[in-house]
Amino acid sequence: MIERARLAYYVDFYGDLLTHKQRQAIDLHVNEDFSLSEIADEMGITRQAVHDLIQRSSQKLLEYEDKLGLYALLQTHEDQLERIKRLLQQMGVEDREEYRKILTIMDEIIY
Repeated sequence: MIERARLAYYVDFYGDLLTHKQRQAIDLHVNEDFSLSEIADEMGITRQAVHDLIQRSSQKLLEYEDKLGLYALLQTHEDQLERIKRLLQQMGVEDREEYRKILTIMDEIIY
């Protein structure tokens, strides 16, 4: 199973590629932290059907990431931005206004 935090990113990136039912189930499970029983009640289906739906949805999201790689790209960019921050700190510029502006721009790039 995909770890929950990574799965949340996958839902953000690729959720619109899922069917409405798949998107609803995985969103309730990952983002709203609903139990399988709560999702079953919400969607009017069995707990087993919810489990199967979440498993299929997770597999689909993993396949989309394998093909498109948006999460991997995000991770690469975050790593590169962290390297830039460390280099700026090594330069001793943390107390300058420009440093704070650069950090703000770097945060806007990712988030």
